[in-house]
Amino acid sequence: MNLDKVKISLYGESFKIHSLEVKNHFLSLEFFTERALQLGEPLDTALLNINFFKNFSSDKLNSVQDLIGFTFGGLLNNHKAKIEIRRGRKLLQKLPLDDLYDPKTLFPLFDVHKGTLSLKLKNNIFLIEKEIGLIGTYEIQTEKFDIAKLKFNICDVEYNNDHYHLLLALSYNQNKLNSIKSDTLVTSRYCVNHLNMSK
Repeated sequence: MNLDKVKISLYGESFKIHSLEVKNHFLSLEFFTERALQLGEPLDTALLNINFFKNFSSDKLNSVQDLIGFTFGGLLNNHKAKIEIRRGRKLLQKLPLDDLYDPKTLFPLFDVHKGTLSLKLKNNIFLIEKEIGLIGTYEIQTEKFDIAKLKFNICDVEYNNDHYHLLLALSYNQNKLNSIKSDTLVTSRYCVNHLNMSK
């Protein structure tokens, strides 16, 4: 049986919030805090200092990336955001992400689920990142590709008095698709500390 192999690629900028596992890690929060004090920096700044992870007893911790537990984010809706859908070498569809938010056709071309979310970060330290490039490639292998079964989940996200329009997830035939490839450059990153240090 010959299967259709379809790839959906997302290009542009991403906005991501990573929850860092500093409380539940095998090293204690106190250890991380003391380490930051040795560098003369608050913990949220020290975590991005390349010297913070030097000489750790664990080889499992080499950078802040190794502390990431959960990630929320997606493709930002701006002039750089593009979606390409290909079957083999054939380009089936190329469109700006804004066409999903504000369709220009009388009838929508795609199944789009829209949501809203207000993010309230608390009880942890979070890494906020923006990246640019190939944000994700998703692959579908099916007997016969039906574009009507492709669903885009987009969301209006409010965070820290800013509003973001994000493409969060894709699914096909009600099955969530996972990214198989990305190629990005980090353009912005910082940590925010929402831990109650008195506890």
